[in-house]
Amino acid sequence: MTTTIPPLPPTEPAFGRRGDRVAATIVRCHNLLGRAYLAAITPGHVLVVRSTLVEAGRH
Repeated sequence: MTTTIPPLPPTEPAFGRRGDRVAATIVRCHNLLGRAYLAAITPGHVLVVRSTLVEAGRH
């Protein structure tokens, strides 16, 4: 499994209002075990990314 998180400059809006935060996680699963692993960690990953973006929005 390969995971890539592309950086986004904080001063350049991706879309919407200036200062919006965007995160993208790109994953390529190579086999059934990778898909099972991804299915298991996705809920936690979503929570971590969401809380990180909320915290980044406060600064």
